Amino acid sequence: MDPSGNEDEWSTAGWRSRRTTRVVVWLGTVLVALCATPLAAAHGTSGTHVYAGGVHLEQWHALCLIGLGLGMAAVSAYLPRVLKPSYSHYALWSVFAGLVLAAVGGVLFTQLATATEYTASSIPFPRAWYEPIALLLGFVMMTGSLLLGRLQWPTRPEYSILGIELGLWIAYPALVGMSEYTNPLGYALVLSVPLTVGYILWQDCAGAIRSVLRDRTARRFGGGVALTAGLFFMFAAGFFSFVPEEGLNAPQTATVTTLPTLFPLVTWPTLEWFFPTIPFVGMLSVGVFVIVGMLGGLIGLNAAIIARLWRSGAQTEVTESTVGTAAFIGANACSCCGPIIGQFVILVAGSSAAAPIYWLFVDLASPAGTLFLVTSIALLTGSLLHAATSLADSPACEINERSSSSSVQAD
Repeated sequence: MDPSGNEDEWSTAGWRSRRTTRVVVWLGTVLVALCATPLAAAHGTSGTHVYAGGVHLEQWHALCLIGLGLGMAAVSAYLPRVLKPSYSHYALWSVFAGLVLAAVGGVLFTQLATATEYTASSIPFPRAWYEPIALLLGFVMMTGSLLLGRLQWPTRPEYSILGIELGLWIAYPALVGMSEYTNPLGYALVLSVPLTVGYILWQDCAGAIRSVLRDRTARRFGGGVALTAGLFFMFAAGFFSFVPEEGLNAPQTATVTTLPTLFPLVTWPTLEWFFPTIPFVGMLSVGVFVIVGMLGGLIGLNAAIIARLWRSGAQTEVTESTVGTAAFIGANACSCCGPIIGQFVILVAGSSAAAPIYWLFVDLASPAGTLFLVTSIALLTGSLLHAATSLADSPACEINERSSSSSVQAD
């Protein structure tokens, strides 16, 4: 082993680490400055008016950010094909910056939306349809999972178990009724699904995930994408907001309280806060933390594997398929696509045209939002299994194993 070569590698790694630290510090300074910028918000019939540093923000500003971010991420995704593997981290951070811009634009688009209220008379179809549709969808998913597991993966019963759990999740409101707020089955479903997903990943992806997490750049990229996705879900689903609702009973001082809330499936202890000087209002329950954490973790692991493959220069099927799959699922998971699509419809066709979308995704009795959620969990898990298999068959794992063994010998 050449000591001079090791010294060069260590000096290069140290320089890159210091440069990354400077970038992180710079981004942190920018975020602190943005948080310190005074905001003012007010609802009105013409929309929500938000001022940041005296600048009146409108929905078209958010659309520009979304377009810029998606375009930046799409263009940057092709850079690993033309760059050397040693420079692929530039493409990763460019993709990450584009995703952050698009997420900020999506959050602004929902926050700047017109305050629209719908009454029960605007429901375009009877709510009595919800229960039979939920039962049918849940039964189809449970039966299909059982049959597919027996035919395709007879030695992996956990796949069928996950499908049955997700089918029960869809059918739960029809099985126990919407008035059952503390049924043990609801708590068991919400907590068992992440455990089943974790067991599947531990059985099939443990080696690939350990290999990826040893790569510092891939680890940071995946963590950043997971955090961005989680925050986007929270804002898009209405759990976080910089535009609090106004009313006679609205608190005028900083308030932190606890209360039970109904989502997902059953009631959960929830922490709620309101800081009028920022302004920032939010709520976080145990159930929401579990679900958003699971979705963000799955998206982050997918992103980390993609980053590892890009850095190694390996050209595999996963670098083509998983990017589009994860991007699509990430935009639709956690039922957050309903509010965003609804706001687009309101912007283009008016509030009356958006009523069906509102009732499909916002009404807790509707199976549409639940269907998007459980489908996202299943597809993200399958995407991660496929990505881990591609990583195990690529030179990336071999490169990582050789580098790890070399470092052990050097020690």
